[in-house]
Amino acid sequence: MQLPVSSELAAVCEAVVNLQENRHRADYDTGQKFTRAGTASILSSAVSAHAKWRVERDTHNAQVFVLAAAKLIGAR
Repeated sequence: MQLPVSSELAAVCEAVVNLQENRHRADYDTGQKFTRAGTASILSSAVSAHAKWRVERDTHNAQVFVLAAAKLIGAR
């Protein structure tokens, strides 16, 4: 039996969604302004997510997350 998703994995998932949303805004919203402080915050979020992923990546739930993400990407 697997335990519920850890807070670290949940944070990684949330960061992936937020980072993707910021990327889309940067790429496609020509009216979007990014400040140095805002950009530093986004970068900090990415660095934190990578650190948490290194801890979580070998867990069963992380493997399920990767497979689900691959399925979603393949469906595009």
